[in-house]
Amino acid sequence: MWGLDCSLKSLVNYFDFINTMEKCQLKDDLLDRVKEYISSGYSYDKSGTKTRRWYDKWKPELRKKQLWYQDKVLVPESEVVAYLEESVKKGMPMSRDGAYHWLLERAWGFKKNVIYKFISSLQAFQLMKKHPFKNNRQNVTQTREGTAQVFLAKKFGGKTTVGIDLTFIPRQTDNYPREPWTKYKYMYVAVVQANNFTFAYPMERKTGVESRRCARRLVRDFKARYNLKIACIVRDAGPEFEKEHREYLTDEGIKQVIVSKCWWVERRNSMLMREIALLREGFGFAWEHSFKNALLKINSTWNRKIKATPDSISGAELQKGITHYNRKLKRKPKARKQPVYKVMKDKVRHLLKSAMDVNTILWKSYNAFRDRKTHIWSKTVFLVKDKKRKGRTVQYFVSDKWFYPWQLQLVAGPVLVIQAPKPVKKKVAAKPKKKIPRAEISSSNLRRGTRVRRKTSFYGR
Repeated sequence: MWGLDCSLKSLVNYFDFINTMEKCQLKDDLLDRVKEYISSGYSYDKSGTKTRRWYDKWKPELRKKQLWYQDKVLVPESEVVAYLEESVKKGMPMSRDGAYHWLLERAWGFKKNVIYKFISSLQAFQLMKKHPFKNNRQNVTQTREGTAQVFLAKKFGGKTTVGIDLTFIPRQTDNYPREPWTKYKYMYVAVVQANNFTFAYPMERKTGVESRRCARRLVRDFKARYNLKIACIVRDAGPEFEKEHREYLTDEGIKQVIVSKCWWVERRNSMLMREIALLREGFGFAWEHSFKNALLKINSTWNRKIKATPDSISGAELQKGITHYNRKLKRKPKARKQPVYKVMKDKVRHLLKSAMDVNTILWKSYNAFRDRKTHIWSKTVFLVKDKKRKGRTVQYFVSDKWFYPWQLQLVAGPVLVIQAPKPVKKKVAAKPKKKIPRAEISSSNLRRGTRVRRKTSFYGR
């Protein structure tokens, strides 16, 4: 029937999917009528037929003037943006699907298109957005995703294989005078290869002793989370992982594999640093808040390959084995078309000189706020004024210059600026003034003034 699978099981699953609270439109007037219906003791005079039917279907509870269903609050449409603003300051991931699944565990009333528009409207998100694509990559080596997960085999470490790497935390230098993120200079990052769960520990020095301290915390935290022991650690041949660090892992019975580059840890390094930069410099939060919530963001990001979030995998699931849904890769991917901008209508940001051509060799997106030399996109939003043909592509006239379409970023709607709340300064209590004792007035010492007078002492007499 119309090319669909109309078996009984598929139809039941389909109707169970559409018959959920997440598919409801939570209008303000609807929720207000339901609240009034519950507060009135389910009076027919205070409600309509639609209100009663909606209540009879979902049976929400009224708690402190808010409706709750399955221990999750119902957020009306007028409060969605405010709820998202508070969530993005905390542990909500910065991807559309990741944010959707994160919110679905806590509240009702969020749609993917609304979440995507909100994230895209953030000024900090726009200013640190990665470069748009220019050319398609030709796939030469791999035919399917996941071929690099060889270390999950039993002969290496199995399902409890962990990759480690050190990443550099931006600091204050002569060329970059802005204040550093923190007093720490490095970060010890460990990623479970089976589900991409990330552990991170700041380091002050790049030594074997500091790495050993972080390794001890890693072994303890992994045991506490999964109730399992790390079987294998994959690392590079850096000197910080030698001597004390290597000896400690050997004493713990953990196998070590040395590779030229820990590719899955490098990807998580970039994600973690981007999230820290967004909170630390994009929003203006302190280091402790930024580091803590950045870890929550990347560990709560929806993973398409395991169809779950990394922090939702338990130790029993990890030991049993996680199914990976790896896509097939085409030899020649489908050519992606460049965006088309409308003249005198669309508003865009353009790439800066510091983010183009030869300047991209040491380019890092999480340095977008550090200095003018590392800015990526123009802070000012410009109108597309003209368009012309240039070879096989086109160019657009923006800010008195011609740009290719891959050098522009569309700004669809109003830009939202989020700032961390300013810390409240503690009022220092003023020191109490010392009271000067007044002179005792007596008949033998009768004077107009109140200053205490002392008898003159003549020394040497």
